[in-house]
Amino acid sequence: MPGQHPLSLDRAGWRPPVVAAQVTGRTDDGTWLLAVQCPYCPAEHHHGGGSNDQPDAGGTRAPHCQDTHYRGRLMFDARVTRFLPQYELAPADSLTDWEQEREYAGSLLEEAEMTLADLDAATARKETVSGRIVNDQIRELHGLAEEIDGRSRKGRNSAYLAAWQAKREGGGQ
Repeated sequence: MPGQHPLSLDRAGWRPPVVAAQVTGRTDDGTWLLAVQCPYCPAEHHHGGGSNDQPDAGGTRAPHCQDTHYRGRLMFDARVTRFLPQYELAPADSLTDWEQEREYAGSLLEEAEMTLADLDAATARKETVSGRIVNDQIRELHGLAEEIDGRSRKGRNSAYLAAWQAKREGGGQ
């Protein structure tokens, strides 16, 4: 009998979005197979639904999102799931406003994508700063090497020049 699905909150104060779980069959050992349309990525995910007489189409599940590419472009970056709550399964016939749940999951995804973009930008800035420091140190080392090289060349040239002058003046045979 369909009923209202109870909602729960996770540690961050977000509630997991609710997704409809469709029973797709059973395995040889009696485990129910459930399929859900992921609220975050374009894929359908599969989860176990227990091995009782009736499938357990409730509880939270971790999304199994993977990077999604289309024509060589990254369409979905699975790293974003680090910033998203798990989703909660509900029987497909429960009295749940599925459109509202899709919108809610979309807002969570948008916030998580902004968090990931901020993190990527901060990482790029750190790499740029550390790259500049390394390049400055390399330039300094090259400068020292050229200075040392110049001194040693000057010493060799001075000795050669003195020997040449001595020979020219007839002092060195």
